[in-house]
Amino acid sequence: MTGRPVLTGPLRDLLASYDAAVQTSLGQSVAADIDFTALDPLLHHDLEAPGPETSQTLLLQRLAQHIVSVVADLVRAPSRSWTGTVHAGMSAATAHVLAQVRATHPGLVVYLTQTGHDHVRHAATLLGLPVQVVRYGADGAMNLLHLTSTLRRNATAPALVVASVGTPATEAVDDVVEVRAATATHRAAVHIHVDSLIAGWHRALLDRDVAARPAFDCADGADSVVLGGRFLGTPQPSAIALYRTRPGAPDDAHADALRVGVGTEFPARGPAIGADGEAAVVQLWHAIHVAGVDGHALRARRARALARYTLRRLQEAGWPAWAHPDALTVLLRPPSPSLRQRWSLPVDGDWARIVCMPGRTEAHIDQFLTELARDQPTRTDATTRPVNRPGRADLRSTTGTPATT
Repeated sequence: MTGRPVLTGPLRDLLASYDAAVQTSLGQSVAADIDFTALDPLLHHDLEAPGPETSQTLLLQRLAQHIVSVVADLVRAPSRSWTGTVHAGMSAATAHVLAQVRATHPGLVVYLTQTGHDHVRHAATLLGLPVQVVRYGADGAMNLLHLTSTLRRNATAPALVVASVGTPATEAVDDVVEVRAATATHRAAVHIHVDSLIAGWHRALLDRDVAARPAFDCADGADSVVLGGRFLGTPQPSAIALYRTRPGAPDDAHADALRVGVGTEFPARGPAIGADGEAAVVQLWHAIHVAGVDGHALRARRARALARYTLRRLQEAGWPAWAHPDALTVLLRPPSPSLRQRWSLPVDGDWARIVCMPGRTEAHIDQFLTELARDQPTRTDATTRPVNRPGRADLRSTTGTPATT
């Protein structure tokens, strides 16, 4: 057979549907500007390496080493005290980190908010870890007063507190320094885990040296970080996990097999690749390599500019909308069901959202706004209510949604 295979029948229709959806998926948090077709010949192979000393394994380890090193630098992980792993998605990466923390802190309790990503709760449930749900404010960020009071209920149990850097609904950021301060009186060990599907990338690329910014990375006090691959647009789920090592802490054979130094010479077996993570390694390396750090910073800058453009255009049109500072997510009152479906706009409560990921353009926003203008007569009274977005100072005294366990 010569030439590129041609899809036929229902597979051709499925491909056409996916291609069309890319143009109207304004609510989906996946980048669409990096071309992965060059990887097609490689992805025809079973990428799971047959053994620890094969050439495929060694090459995959080199790729993973590069990925982990780039991410460690972005999130300011100090050399010689951090390890990194590459996984086939956020759930696997999060479960890996939680397992490592549980191994060194028996009796661990996980603290999170309902506004965070579901994969954290799923990972905790998978590992049999108890979960305490912390209240949140109207903008989606953690209520720190309630965190402190919830910690008192388990005063002698080690705590893993999940700080979200970009919640799904509003892209709220839990400030790591403030979270750490809220746990200062806890009598047992506290591990601050940063969970970020998309926002960690653009904040690490653009905000590391910005004084007036939420604290979100390792230098700010995070003990572990998981970054998803959606900002890079990987076709398959992918994620990178970094976590702090503690010299002298107990370790088992499984943890030792997964460990790799960051900022130092890697062991011969190379950085850990989670189960089924080989495709994630290939796609993440390709995405990082084709643009470079400077190129990804430019992608982030353009995405933020598009979010500002979107917010301004919505407000000029008289459509209630708001966004967190420097976020890619713009919240707006929901348009009609048909328009929400056409543009794939998720709705949480009173707000729909547009996520201005790399690959979206002003032309996409302009087309949506044109259709929104025609849609305005169908709005309900709920869409015209004034915007009430609390600031972070207000959030400190907000009780938010009642906690559940």
